Amino acid sequence: MFCICSNKSIDEIVAAQADIPLPFTEMLECYSSCLDGCGSCIPVLRERVTGNELLLTEGD
Repeated sequence: MFCICSNKSIDEIVAAQADIPLPFTEMLECYSSCLDGCGSCIPVLRERVTGNELLLTEGD
């Protein structure tokens, strides 16, 4: 799957999150353009990073 807004594949975004884990909103800001674009990838990204335990909580 490809994120048109950030011109990256979902795998590229998830790999960046795996290298330097961030809270979800920060991940979207830093590794994608989903907050400024259509946002259609947000559910897929949430599932991928949550399912792989690649998500920091806001308190971490």
